[in-house]
Amino acid sequence: MTITGVPDTSVYAHDWLICTVRTFGLSPNEDVLTTVYNGDGSFTASFIMPGANVIAAPKFQMKNVPHVQYSYAEGTGLTAAVQDTPARYFILDSTMTELTGPWYVVKENVSINTSLTISGNVSLLLMDGVTLTAKGVEIQGTGKLTVFGQVSGTGKLNTTGNGENPGVSLMGGGMLEIHGGRLNATGGKGAAGIGGKYNSAMNGTLVVYGGYVSAKGGHKTYDQEYRDSDGMPSYYTIKAGGAGIGGGACGSGGTVVIYGGEVEAEADMGAGIGAGTNDRYGGDESGGSVTILGGCVTAIPHNMPSWYDYWAIGGGKSNSLTLGGDMIVTVNGQTYTGATAKEKCRSKAVVIISSTAPAVTFRTVSFAAGDEGATGSMSPAYVLSGDIYMLPACGFTGAAGKAFAGWQVGSDAQARMAGDTFTVTADTTVTALWQSIIFGNPDFEIPSGTRTIGDNAFEGIAATVVEIPENCTSIGNEAFRYCTQLTMIRIPAGCMLGTDVFDGCTKVYVFGAAGSDAERYCNENANCVFVEDAQE
Repeated sequence: MTITGVPDTSVYAHDWLICTVRTFGLSPNEDVLTTVYNGDGSFTASFIMPGANVIAAPKFQMKNVPHVQYSYAEGTGLTAAVQDTPARYFILDSTMTELTGPWYVVKENVSINTSLTISGNVSLLLMDGVTLTAKGVEIQGTGKLTVFGQVSGTGKLNTTGNGENPGVSLMGGGMLEIHGGRLNATGGKGAAGIGGKYNSAMNGTLVVYGGYVSAKGGHKTYDQEYRDSDGMPSYYTIKAGGAGIGGGACGSGGTVVIYGGEVEAEADMGAGIGAGTNDRYGGDESGGSVTILGGCVTAIPHNMPSWYDYWAIGGGKSNSLTLGGDMIVTVNGQTYTGATAKEKCRSKAVVIISSTAPAVTFRTVSFAAGDEGATGSMSPAYVLSGDIYMLPACGFTGAAGKAFAGWQVGSDAQARMAGDTFTVTADTTVTALWQSIIFGNPDFEIPSGTRTIGDNAFEGIAATVVEIPENCTSIGNEAFRYCTQLTMIRIPAGCMLGTDVFDGCTKVYVFGAAGSDAERYCNENANCVFVEDAQE
Protein backbone atom coordinates (compact mmCIF):
# COMPACT_ATOMS: atom_id res chain seq x y z
CA MET A 1 0.00 0.00 0.00
CA THR A 2 1.16 3.54 -0.74
CA ILE A 3 -0.02 6.50 1.31
CA THR A 4 0.70 10.17 0.66
CA GLY A 5 0.16 13.04 3.07
CA VAL A 6 0.36 16.83 2.51
CA PRO A 7 0.73 19.00 5.63
CA ASP A 8 -0.66 22.47 6.28
CA THR A 9 2.15 24.71 5.04
CA SER A 10 0.93 27.62 7.16
CA VAL A 11 1.82 25.61 10.26
CA TYR A 12 4.69 23.37 9.27
CA ALA A 13 8.01 23.78 7.48
CA HIS A 14 8.53 20.86 5.09
CA ASP A 15 12.24 20.30 5.48
CA TRP A 16 11.90 19.97 9.25
CA LEU A 17 8.74 17.93 9.35
CA ILE A 18 8.43 14.35 10.55
CA CYS A 19 5.58 12.36 9.08
CA THR A 20 4.68 8.90 10.35
CA VAL A 21 1.96 6.53 9.24
CA ARG A 22 -0.46 5.91 12.08
CA THR A 23 -2.61 2.81 11.91
CA PHE A 24 -6.05 2.49 13.45
CA GLY A 25 -7.83 -0.78 14.13
CA LEU A 26 -4.83 -2.52 15.69
CA SER A 27 -4.30 -3.15 19.37
CA PRO A 28 -2.88 -0.72 20.23
CA ASN A 29 -2.82 1.96 17.52
CA GLU A 30 0.80 2.47 16.52
CA ASP A 31 3.02 4.70 14.42
CA VAL A 32 4.44 1.92 12.30
CA LEU A 33 6.53 3.66 9.67
CA THR A 34 8.41 6.91 9.10
CA THR A 35 7.79 8.40 5.68
CA VAL A 36 10.09 10.28 3.33
CA TYR A 37 9.69 13.90 2.20
CA ASN A 38 9.28 14.06 -1.59
CA GLY A 39 10.51 17.63 -2.00
CA ASP A 40 7.20 18.86 -3.41
CA GLY A 41 5.27 19.35 -0.19
CA SER A 42 4.16 15.75 0.21
CA PHE A 43 5.31 12.69 2.12
CA THR A 44 4.98 9.13 0.81
CA ALA A 45 5.44 5.70 2.37
CA SER A 46 4.98 2.23 0.91
CA PHE A 47 4.32 -0.63 3.31
CA ILE A 48 2.44 -3.87 3.75
CA MET A 49 -0.86 -3.49 5.55
CA PRO A 50 -0.61 -5.61 8.71
CA GLY A 51 -4.16 -6.88 8.61
CA ALA A 52 -7.76 -6.36 7.58
CA ASN A 53 -9.95 -3.55 8.91
CA VAL A 54 -6.94 -1.30 9.42
CA ILE A 55 -6.95 2.36 8.48
CA ALA A 56 -3.67 4.21 7.85
CA ALA A 57 -3.32 7.99 7.98
CA PRO A 58 -0.36 10.41 7.97
CA LYS A 59 0.55 12.11 11.24
CA PHE A 60 2.69 15.27 11.23
CA GLN A 61 4.89 16.87 13.84
CA MET A 62 7.95 19.10 13.77
CA LYS A 63 11.38 17.79 14.65
CA ASN A 64 12.22 18.21 18.30
CA VAL A 65 14.90 20.82 19.06
CA PRO A 66 16.16 20.38 22.64
CA HIS A 67 16.83 23.63 24.49
CA VAL A 68 17.81 24.77 27.97
CA GLN A 69 15.24 26.30 30.30
CA TYR A 70 16.04 27.70 33.74
CA SER A 71 14.02 28.39 36.86
CA TYR A 72 14.86 30.06 40.15
CA ALA A 73 13.39 29.48 43.58
CA GLU A 74 14.41 30.95 46.89
CA GLY A 75 16.26 28.33 48.89
CA THR A 76 17.12 26.06 45.96
CA GLY A 77 18.53 28.75 43.70
CA LEU A 78 18.99 28.37 39.96
CA THR A 79 18.11 25.06 38.31
CA ALA A 80 17.98 24.03 34.67
CA ALA A 81 16.65 21.27 32.44
CA VAL A 82 16.76 20.41 28.76
CA GLN A 83 13.26 20.71 27.35
CA ASP A 84 11.59 19.65 24.09
CA THR A 85 10.06 22.07 21.65
CA PRO A 86 6.31 21.97 21.12
CA ALA A 87 4.99 19.88 18.23
CA ARG A 88 4.31 23.01 16.20
CA TYR A 89 6.58 26.00 15.68
CA PHE A 90 7.75 28.30 12.91
CA ILE A 91 11.15 28.25 11.23
CA LEU A 92 12.21 31.90 11.28
CA ASP A 93 13.24 33.44 7.96
CA SER A 94 14.07 36.95 6.72
CA THR A 95 10.45 37.71 5.76
CA MET A 96 9.18 37.34 9.32
CA THR A 97 9.45 40.79 10.86
CA GLU A 98 6.37 40.73 13.11
CA LEU A 99 6.41 37.87 15.60
CA THR A 100 3.17 37.10 17.43
CA GLY A 101 4.04 33.65 18.80
CA PRO A 102 4.07 31.28 20.17
CA TRP A 103 7.33 29.60 19.02
CA TYR A 104 10.03 30.35 16.45
CA VAL A 105 13.25 28.40 15.80
CA VAL A 106 16.33 29.92 14.13
CA LYS A 107 18.00 26.96 12.42
CA GLU A 108 20.25 28.82 9.99
CA ASN A 109 21.72 32.30 9.65
CA VAL A 110 18.97 34.90 9.16
CA SER A 111 19.38 38.61 8.45
CA ILE A 112 16.40 40.95 8.79
CA ASN A 113 16.87 44.40 7.24
CA THR A 114 14.42 46.13 9.55
CA SER A 115 13.37 46.01 13.17
CA LEU A 116 11.85 42.83 14.57
CA THR A 117 8.59 43.55 16.39
CA ILE A 118 7.28 41.36 19.21
CA SER A 119 3.66 41.34 20.31
CA GLY A 120 2.07 38.82 22.62
CA ASN A 121 4.06 36.01 24.22
CA VAL A 122 6.87 34.94 21.86
CA SER A 123 9.53 32.25 22.39
CA LEU A 124 12.63 32.36 20.19
CA LEU A 125 15.06 29.42 20.08
CA LEU A 126 18.59 30.06 18.77
CA MET A 127 20.12 26.80 17.58
CA ASP A 128 23.83 26.30 18.20
CA GLY A 129 26.09 27.86 15.59
CA VAL A 130 23.53 30.16 13.89
CA THR A 131 23.10 33.94 13.97
CA LEU A 132 19.97 36.07 13.74
CA THR A 133 20.70 39.68 12.83
CA ALA A 134 18.12 42.49 13.07
CA LYS A 135 18.06 46.29 13.06
CA GLY A 136 16.53 46.51 16.49
CA VAL A 137 14.02 44.41 18.41
CA GLU A 138 10.87 46.18 19.56
CA ILE A 139 8.85 44.51 22.31
CA GLN A 140 5.51 46.25 21.91
CA GLY A 141 3.27 47.12 24.83
CA THR A 142 3.21 44.40 27.45
CA GLY A 143 4.56 41.77 25.06
CA LYS A 144 7.16 39.25 26.17
CA LEU A 145 10.14 37.81 24.30
CA THR A 146 11.78 34.69 25.78
CA VAL A 147 15.10 33.72 24.20
CA PHE A 148 16.31 30.13 24.50
CA GLY A 149 19.56 28.51 23.48
CA GLN A 150 20.77 24.94 23.17
CA VAL A 151 23.25 23.21 25.45
CA SER A 152 26.37 24.71 23.85
CA GLY A 153 24.76 28.15 23.83
CA THR A 154 26.48 29.33 20.64
CA GLY A 155 23.39 30.64 18.80
CA LYS A 156 23.45 34.45 18.49
CA LEU A 157 20.96 37.32 18.27
CA ASN A 158 22.74 40.48 17.07
CA THR A 159 20.62 43.62 17.11
CA THR A 160 21.53 47.28 16.56
CA GLY A 161 18.99 50.07 16.99
CA ASN A 162 18.21 52.29 14.01
CA GLY A 163 18.58 56.04 14.48
CA GLU A 164 17.94 56.88 18.14
CA ASN A 165 16.34 53.54 19.00
CA PRO A 166 17.68 50.92 21.42
CA GLY A 167 19.03 47.53 20.40
CA VAL A 168 16.10 45.94 22.26
CA SER A 169 13.23 48.28 23.08
CA LEU A 170 11.51 47.95 26.46
CA MET A 171 9.40 51.09 26.74
CA GLY A 172 5.79 49.89 26.96
CA GLY A 173 5.86 47.66 30.02
CA GLY A 174 7.04 44.51 28.24
CA MET A 175 9.56 41.84 29.25
CA LEU A 176 12.71 40.29 27.83
CA GLU A 177 13.67 36.95 29.38
CA ILE A 178 16.97 35.26 28.53
CA HIS A 179 17.58 31.53 29.11
CA GLY A 180 20.44 30.93 26.71
CA GLY A 181 22.24 31.82 23.52
CA ARG A 182 24.24 35.01 23.02
CA LEU A 183 22.46 38.36 22.77
CA ASN A 184 24.48 41.31 21.48
CA ALA A 185 22.37 44.49 21.69
CA THR A 186 23.76 47.88 20.65
CA GLY A 187 21.82 51.10 21.04
CA GLY A 188 21.43 53.75 18.36
CA LYS A 189 22.43 57.39 18.92
CA GLY A 190 21.88 58.22 22.59
CA ALA A 191 19.83 55.04 23.14
CA ALA A 192 20.30 52.15 25.54
CA GLY A 193 21.55 48.77 24.41
CA ILE A 194 18.48 47.26 26.10
CA GLY A 195 15.77 49.62 27.36
CA GLY A 196 14.84 53.14 26.24
CA LYS A 197 15.50 55.21 23.17
CA TYR A 198 17.13 58.66 23.26
CA ASN A 199 15.47 60.86 25.91
CA SER A 200 13.23 57.96 27.01
CA ALA A 201 13.09 55.71 30.05
CA MET A 202 13.20 51.95 30.16
CA ASN A 203 9.66 50.99 31.08
CA GLY A 204 9.89 47.23 31.20
CA THR A 205 11.68 44.24 32.71
CA LEU A 206 14.81 42.31 31.78
CA VAL A 207 15.28 38.89 33.41
CA VAL A 208 18.45 36.87 32.77
CA TYR A 209 18.66 33.22 33.81
CA GLY A 210 21.49 32.03 31.61
CA GLY A 211 23.38 32.56 28.39
CA TYR A 212 25.41 35.65 27.52
CA VAL A 213 24.14 39.23 27.21
CA SER A 214 26.20 42.11 25.85
CA ALA A 215 24.41 45.49 25.93
CA LYS A 216 26.10 48.67 24.73
CA GLY A 217 24.52 52.11 25.03
CA GLY A 218 24.76 54.45 22.07
CA HIS A 219 26.53 57.83 22.13
CA LYS A 220 25.30 61.09 20.66
CA THR A 221 27.04 64.44 20.21
CA TYR A 222 25.19 67.55 19.07
CA ASP A 223 25.43 71.35 19.18
CA GLN A 224 22.98 73.31 21.33
CA GLU A 225 22.29 76.99 20.55
CA TYR A 226 22.16 79.61 23.31
CA ARG A 227 22.32 83.43 23.40
CA ASP A 228 24.80 85.46 25.39
CA SER A 229 24.03 88.61 27.39
CA ASP A 230 24.15 90.64 24.23
CA GLY A 231 21.62 88.41 22.53
CA MET A 232 24.15 87.00 20.15
CA PRO A 233 23.73 83.31 19.22
CA SER A 234 26.37 80.88 20.27
CA TYR A 235 26.71 77.11 20.51
CA TYR A 236 28.05 74.52 22.85
CA THR A 237 28.51 70.82 22.27
CA ILE A 238 26.49 68.30 24.28
CA LYS A 239 27.60 64.74 24.73
CA ALA A 240 24.85 62.24 25.64
CA GLY A 241 24.62 58.51 26.04
CA GLY A 242 22.21 55.74 26.87
CA ALA A 243 22.83 53.13 29.54
CA GLY A 244 24.03 49.67 28.56
CA ILE A 245 20.82 48.39 30.15
CA GLY A 246 18.25 51.00 31.20
CA GLY A 247 17.30 54.44 30.01
CA GLY A 248 18.32 56.29 26.91
CA ALA A 249 20.14 59.61 27.38
CA CYS A 250 18.37 61.43 30.25
CA GLY A 251 16.03 58.46 30.67
CA SER A 252 15.45 56.44 33.82
CA GLY A 253 16.32 52.78 34.24
CA GLY A 254 13.80 49.96 34.52
CA THR A 255 13.58 46.61 36.29
CA VAL A 256 16.54 44.25 35.89
CA VAL A 257 16.76 40.82 37.55
CA ILE A 258 19.79 38.60 36.99
CA TYR A 259 19.73 35.03 38.31
CA GLY A 260 22.60 33.62 36.27
CA GLY A 261 24.45 33.73 33.00
CA GLU A 262 26.98 36.35 31.95
CA VAL A 263 25.99 39.99 31.48
CA GLU A 264 28.22 42.75 30.13
CA ALA A 265 26.69 46.24 30.15
CA GLU A 266 28.69 49.12 28.69
CA ALA A 267 27.83 52.79 28.28
CA ASP A 268 29.48 55.97 27.00
CA MET A 269 28.04 58.80 29.13
CA GLY A 270 25.59 56.57 30.99
CA ALA A 271 25.37 53.88 33.65
CA GLY A 272 26.27 50.31 32.83
CA ILE A 273 22.88 49.34 34.30
CA GLY A 274 20.60 52.25 35.25
CA ALA A 275 19.97 55.68 33.74
CA GLY A 276 21.35 57.46 30.71
CA THR A 277 22.69 61.02 30.90
CA ASN A 278 24.55 63.87 29.20
CA ASP A 279 27.26 66.26 30.24
CA ARG A 280 25.14 69.44 30.41
CA TYR A 281 21.82 68.91 32.14
CA GLY A 282 19.63 66.28 33.68
CA GLY A 283 20.50 64.31 36.76
CA ASP A 284 17.02 63.63 38.10
CA GLU A 285 16.60 60.27 36.37
CA SER A 286 16.06 57.13 38.45
CA GLY A 287 18.43 54.20 38.19
CA GLY A 288 15.49 51.81 38.39
CA SER A 289 15.41 48.52 40.27
CA VAL A 290 18.37 46.14 39.90
CA THR A 291 18.55 42.69 41.52
CA ILE A 292 21.58 40.44 41.03
CA LEU A 293 21.34 37.01 42.65
CA GLY A 294 23.78 35.01 40.54
CA GLY A 295 25.87 34.79 37.42
CA CYS A 296 28.62 37.23 36.46
CA VAL A 297 27.87 40.89 35.72
CA THR A 298 30.35 43.41 34.34
CA ALA A 299 29.33 47.08 34.20
CA ILE A 300 31.52 49.43 32.19
CA PRO A 301 30.71 53.17 32.36
CA HIS A 302 32.75 55.59 30.22
CA ASN A 303 33.09 59.38 30.46
CA MET A 304 30.72 59.79 33.39
CA PRO A 305 30.11 63.41 34.50
CA SER A 306 31.83 63.83 37.84
CA TRP A 307 29.04 65.92 39.34
CA TYR A 308 26.23 63.41 38.76
CA ASP A 309 25.29 60.33 40.72
CA TYR A 310 25.66 58.06 37.74
CA TRP A 311 27.33 54.81 38.68
CA ALA A 312 28.31 51.57 37.03
CA ILE A 313 25.25 49.74 38.41
CA GLY A 314 22.05 51.43 39.52
CA GLY A 315 23.26 54.81 38.29
CA GLY A 316 20.74 57.63 38.70
CA LYS A 317 19.32 60.07 41.24
CA SER A 318 17.63 57.24 43.10
CA ASN A 319 17.67 53.49 42.70
CA SER A 320 17.01 50.13 44.29
CA LEU A 321 19.93 47.70 44.24
CA THR A 322 19.79 44.17 45.69
CA LEU A 323 22.71 41.75 45.74
CA GLY A 324 22.56 38.07 46.64
CA GLY A 325 24.41 37.05 49.77
CA ASP A 326 27.10 35.11 47.91
CA MET A 327 27.92 37.86 45.42
CA ILE A 328 31.43 39.33 45.30
CA VAL A 329 32.09 42.81 43.89
CA THR A 330 35.45 43.64 42.30
CA VAL A 331 36.49 47.27 41.62
CA ASN A 332 40.00 48.28 40.60
CA GLY A 333 41.32 44.86 41.55
CA GLN A 334 39.86 44.94 45.08
CA THR A 335 37.10 42.54 46.15
CA TYR A 336 34.24 43.34 48.49
CA THR A 337 31.34 41.45 50.08
CA GLY A 338 28.26 42.27 52.12
CA ALA A 339 27.14 45.88 52.60
CA THR A 340 30.45 47.19 51.33
CA ALA A 341 30.00 45.29 48.07
CA LYS A 342 26.70 47.05 47.41
CA GLU A 343 28.21 50.43 48.11
CA LYS A 344 31.07 49.78 45.70
CA CYS A 345 28.60 49.32 42.85
CA ARG A 346 28.22 53.10 43.02
CA SER A 347 31.57 53.46 41.32
CA LYS A 348 32.32 55.21 38.08
CA ALA A 349 34.96 52.57 37.43
CA VAL A 350 34.42 49.11 35.95
CA VAL A 351 32.46 46.94 38.38
CA ILE A 352 32.48 43.13 38.22
CA ILE A 353 29.93 41.17 40.24
CA SER A 354 30.36 37.41 40.46
CA SER A 355 28.81 34.57 42.41
CA THR A 356 30.58 32.03 44.59
CA ALA A 357 27.88 29.48 43.76
CA PRO A 358 28.91 26.81 41.21
CA ALA A 359 27.78 27.47 37.66
CA VAL A 360 25.02 25.38 36.14
CA THR A 361 26.81 23.07 33.69
CA PHE A 362 25.36 20.45 31.39
CA ARG A 363 27.14 17.27 30.38
CA THR A 364 26.37 15.24 27.26
CA VAL A 365 25.68 11.51 27.42
CA SER A 366 26.15 10.09 23.92
CA PHE A 367 25.25 6.60 22.72
CA ALA A 368 27.27 4.35 20.42
CA ALA A 369 26.02 1.18 18.69
CA GLY A 370 29.22 -0.65 19.63
CA ASP A 371 29.06 -3.34 16.94
CA GLU A 372 29.79 -2.84 13.26
CA GLY A 373 26.63 -4.67 12.26
CA ALA A 374 24.33 -2.83 14.67
CA THR A 375 22.01 -0.21 13.19
CA GLY A 376 19.92 2.70 14.39
CA SER A 377 20.64 5.83 16.38
CA MET A 378 19.90 7.29 19.79
CA SER A 379 19.65 10.97 20.66
CA PRO A 380 22.10 12.23 23.25
CA ALA A 381 20.94 13.07 26.75
CA TYR A 382 21.87 16.32 28.51
CA VAL A 383 22.43 16.01 32.24
CA LEU A 384 23.40 18.58 34.87
CA SER A 385 26.95 17.95 36.05
CA GLY A 386 26.83 15.95 39.27
CA ASP A 387 23.34 14.57 38.67
CA ILE A 388 22.44 10.87 38.58
CA TYR A 389 21.43 9.52 35.16
CA MET A 390 19.36 6.38 34.56
CA LEU A 391 20.38 4.28 31.57
CA PRO A 392 17.59 3.86 28.99
CA ALA A 393 16.48 0.86 26.99
CA CYS A 394 18.64 0.15 23.97
CA GLY A 395 17.45 1.89 20.83
CA PHE A 396 19.87 0.13 18.49
CA THR A 397 19.16 -3.04 16.52
CA GLY A 398 21.87 -5.68 16.71
CA ALA A 399 23.24 -7.55 13.73
CA ALA A 400 21.44 -10.77 12.80
CA GLY A 401 21.73 -13.26 15.63
CA LYS A 402 22.93 -10.75 18.21
CA ALA A 403 21.08 -9.47 21.27
CA PHE A 404 21.68 -6.47 23.46
CA ALA A 405 23.70 -7.52 26.53
CA GLY A 406 24.06 -4.23 28.39
CA TRP A 407 25.74 -0.82 28.40
CA GLN A 408 29.37 0.09 28.87
CA VAL A 409 29.67 3.51 30.52
CA GLY A 410 32.81 5.29 29.36
CA SER A 411 35.86 3.09 29.87
CA ASP A 412 34.28 1.13 32.73
CA ALA A 413 34.28 -2.53 31.67
CA GLN A 414 31.32 -3.40 33.88
CA ALA A 415 28.15 -4.13 31.88
CA ARG A 416 25.11 -2.20 33.08
CA MET A 417 21.49 -2.67 32.16
CA ALA A 418 18.63 -0.30 31.42
CA GLY A 419 17.49 1.21 34.71
CA ASP A 420 20.97 1.24 36.24
CA THR A 421 22.32 4.65 37.19
CA PHE A 422 25.61 6.52 37.30
CA THR A 423 26.74 10.01 38.31
CA VAL A 424 27.56 12.27 35.37
CA THR A 425 30.60 14.47 35.98
CA ALA A 426 31.89 14.78 32.40
CA ASP A 427 30.76 14.22 28.82
CA THR A 428 30.32 10.44 28.58
CA THR A 429 29.89 7.90 25.78
CA VAL A 430 27.69 4.91 26.58
CA THR A 431 28.33 1.95 24.27
CA ALA A 432 26.01 -0.97 23.56
CA LEU A 433 27.32 -4.47 24.26
CA TRP A 434 26.09 -7.47 22.24
CA GLN A 435 26.03 -11.23 22.56
CA SER A 436 25.41 -13.90 19.93
CA ILE A 437 22.14 -15.79 20.40
CA ILE A 438 21.22 -18.93 18.43
CA PHE A 439 17.58 -19.92 18.21
CA GLY A 440 17.07 -23.29 19.87
CA ASN A 441 14.87 -26.26 19.01
CA PRO A 442 11.18 -25.58 19.76
CA ASP A 443 9.75 -27.75 22.53
CA PHE A 444 6.15 -26.60 22.12
CA GLU A 445 4.25 -27.00 18.84
CA ILE A 446 1.69 -24.54 17.53
CA PRO A 447 -0.25 -25.89 14.49
CA SER A 448 1.15 -24.56 11.22
CA GLY A 449 -2.19 -23.22 9.99
CA THR A 450 -2.73 -20.97 13.01
CA ARG A 451 -3.45 -17.41 11.87
CA THR A 452 -4.41 -15.78 15.16
CA ILE A 453 -3.52 -16.52 18.76
CA GLY A 454 -6.16 -15.40 21.19
CA ASP A 455 -5.92 -13.63 24.53
CA ASN A 456 -4.32 -15.80 27.26
CA ALA A 457 -4.11 -18.69 24.76
CA PHE A 458 -0.92 -20.25 26.17
CA GLU A 459 -0.85 -18.71 29.63
CA GLY A 460 1.37 -20.65 32.04
CA ILE A 461 2.65 -23.35 29.63
CA ALA A 462 6.00 -24.97 30.47
CA ALA A 463 7.63 -24.29 27.07
CA THR A 464 11.16 -22.85 26.77
CA VAL A 465 11.42 -22.33 22.98
CA VAL A 466 8.39 -21.48 20.76
CA GLU A 467 8.08 -20.77 17.05
CA ILE A 468 5.01 -18.87 15.82
CA PRO A 469 3.73 -20.16 12.42
CA GLU A 470 4.69 -18.03 9.42
CA ASN A 471 1.06 -17.21 8.49
CA CYS A 472 0.09 -15.98 11.97
CA THR A 473 -0.95 -12.31 11.87
CA SER A 474 -1.72 -11.50 15.51
CA ILE A 475 -0.92 -12.55 19.06
CA GLY A 476 -3.51 -11.57 21.63
CA ASN A 477 -3.19 -9.88 25.00
CA GLU A 478 -1.35 -11.88 27.69
CA ALA A 479 -1.05 -14.83 25.29
CA PHE A 480 2.12 -16.16 26.99
CA ARG A 481 1.50 -14.74 30.43
CA TYR A 482 3.33 -16.43 33.33
CA CYS A 483 5.34 -18.69 31.01
CA THR A 484 8.23 -18.48 33.44
CA GLN A 485 10.39 -21.04 31.61
CA LEU A 486 10.06 -19.33 28.22
CA THR A 487 13.45 -18.06 26.96
CA MET A 488 13.07 -17.81 23.15
CA ILE A 489 10.28 -17.17 20.67
CA ARG A 490 10.34 -16.59 16.90
CA ILE A 491 7.67 -14.22 15.51
CA PRO A 492 7.06 -13.66 11.76
CA ALA A 493 7.46 -10.19 10.25
CA GLY A 494 3.75 -9.48 9.65
CA CYS A 495 2.54 -10.54 13.08
CA MET A 496 1.12 -7.86 15.42
CA LEU A 497 1.34 -8.18 19.20
CA GLY A 498 -1.24 -7.15 21.76
CA THR A 499 -0.54 -5.89 25.28
CA ASP A 500 1.29 -7.74 28.07
CA VAL A 501 1.93 -10.72 25.78
CA PHE A 502 4.84 -11.93 27.95
CA ASP A 503 3.64 -10.56 31.28
CA GLY A 504 5.18 -12.52 34.15
CA CYS A 505 7.95 -14.02 32.01
CA THR A 506 11.49 -13.55 33.31
CA LYS A 507 13.51 -12.79 30.15
CA VAL A 508 12.49 -13.66 26.61
CA TYR A 509 14.68 -13.39 23.50
CA VAL A 510 12.30 -12.43 20.70
CA PHE A 511 13.58 -13.34 17.21
CA GLY A 512 12.04 -11.32 14.39
CA ALA A 513 12.54 -8.96 11.46
CA ALA A 514 14.03 -5.50 11.89
CA GLY A 515 11.27 -2.90 11.93
CA SER A 516 8.60 -5.44 12.81
CA ASP A 517 6.01 -5.15 15.53
CA ALA A 518 8.01 -7.69 17.51
CA GLU A 519 10.88 -5.21 17.66
CA ARG A 520 8.51 -2.44 18.70
CA TYR A 521 7.14 -4.60 21.49
CA CYS A 522 10.64 -5.40 22.80
CA ASN A 523 11.57 -1.73 22.85
CA GLU A 524 8.58 -1.06 25.09
CA ASN A 525 8.90 -4.03 27.47
CA ALA A 526 11.97 -4.52 29.63
CA ASN A 527 11.66 -8.31 29.99
CA CYS A 528 11.97 -8.86 26.21
CA VAL A 529 15.21 -8.65 24.20
CA PHE A 530 14.91 -8.33 20.43
CA VAL A 531 17.20 -10.39 18.18
CA GLU A 532 17.18 -9.74 14.45
CA ASP A 533 16.48 -13.14 12.96
CA ALA A 534 18.95 -14.29 10.31
CA GLN A 535 16.14 -16.45 8.93
CA GLU A 536 13.93 -13.42 8.10
